[in-house]
Amino acid sequence: MKIKHYLICFIATGIFFGCGETNSSISDSENITILEETQKYKDLDITIIDDPWKLENFDLRSTKVDNRPVFVYYTADGSVNSRYFEDRILSNQVVLTILKNQFTIFEIKSDDRSTYRLIKATGDTVIEPKSEMWKSYQTERYGVFETPFCDIVNFDNESLVSKRMNYSSSSPVSFEQWLHEGLLNFEKKNKQQSQYDDATNDTLEFDEYKVLSNVDFKKALAYSAWDNKPVLLYFTGYNCVGYDKFEFDIWPDSLVYPILRDEFLIVSLFLDDRSVITNLRDYDSVRTYGEYWTNYEIERYGIETQPIFDIINYNNESLVEDIATIRSHGSAELYRAWLEEGLSNFKKSN
Repeated sequence: MKIKHYLICFIATGIFFGCGETNSSISDSENITILEETQKYKDLDITIIDDPWKLENFDLRSTKVDNRPVFVYYTADGSVNSRYFEDRILSNQVVLTILKNQFTIFEIKSDDRSTYRLIKATGDTVIEPKSEMWKSYQTERYGVFETPFCDIVNFDNESLVSKRMNYSSSSPVSFEQWLHEGLLNFEKKNKQQSQYDDATNDTLEFDEYKVLSNVDFKKALAYSAWDNKPVLLYFTGYNCVGYDKFEFDIWPDSLVYPILRDEFLIVSLFLDDRSVITNLRDYDSVRTYGEYWTNYEIERYGIETQPIFDIINYNNESLVEDIATIRSHGSAELYRAWLEEGLSNFKKSN
């Protein structure tokens, strides 16, 4: 079953080694728009991304409709290297035409000094520039923080290229070849997924979001309010033994799937997530997000186990009398009745 989680790309500093232009074919498509020689990268349709959580849970999902790979570009307005990279590589007419006709373009400003509010695991609130947020994101994902730096991904946030391109490793010729690699792997993955779906009839998709920090959790609640759906709060883990009973047996059942797909927002909390909480202080009692959500489960429900489920509204108020577990709701009939209880109470409270 496909439960969607979603990606990003970046651009790096270094010494540029130039190469000549290329006249190689850009595409076999009949619907190619050939650009004017005066057009530049900045003239393309570019979406500016300002939040990693929104990127993975909303922005990338939206690209599935167009069925295009995503070129996400970390840049900096104040960077001489970024400006040179855009003029020399991204504005090359062959590269530019491929980007316009065959990619969705996401751009991230790594020097964005506008601020965001971060709620830490301790409950403390700090205000930091977005540049720090993107620095943490890029460093955790790629092990580097540099601009310009590029990746090609699909709507599942999976990288489609064998390496990332940066300022020092790119020429118009090598960049064109790199784009073609991403396009080819995008088509291969789509074909493989289609074959898998045909073989398993695995076409289930839900509004499902993996929550890492408390900030993510509050954003999910805000989205619940906007979408007017109750939240199915799902305490699980990467090594959770019982999750497959629900995700592969109960959720796909014809009694459960329609109501779960159409009426709920699924928010997943991973109790064994070993990612270290950002901006930790020496006296913080928890070190990882998994520890934080485990403590949350114990404090709220008095137990430490997985998987368990609760149904809440956007005020984080429970809408059911009891939580659901394998022992208490381990059949499609019982689980469906429990979902209906929560949905009914949600509608009554609105």
